[in-house]
Amino acid sequence: METEQVWSEIESARLRLADFLETLSPRDWEHPSLCPGWRVRDVAAHLTLAPQTTIGRSMVEFARARGNFNRLVLDTAIRQAELPTGEIVGLLRSLARDRGGRRPGPVRSPRSWTC
Repeated sequence: METEQVWSEIESARLRLADFLETLSPRDWEHPSLCPGWRVRDVAAHLTLAPQTTIGRSMVEFARARGNFNRLVLDTAIRQAELPTGEIVGLLRSLARDRGGRRPGPVRSPRSWTC
């Protein structure tokens, strides 16, 4: 898949996710996700972080998590998840086209994802 096609698919997926999240009830947002210890709102909030995160902020958060990358990811997601759900959805929409100066990673099957 060509890079432009990958970015187009990423944008489309982000917008579809935002559409879906808008249909959730407050109770749905608090439901546990498939990742142990993560709620649906934590996962959604996590997806808004990468395009907004700088190297400097990452270093501060890494120190705050005492060098534990998994703790950094969860802690930052939980803090971001404190936003109202409408803001999380709005961020996903506003960041749908964001490329953040990065190349998309390898296209992998969801089965290869880990929590």
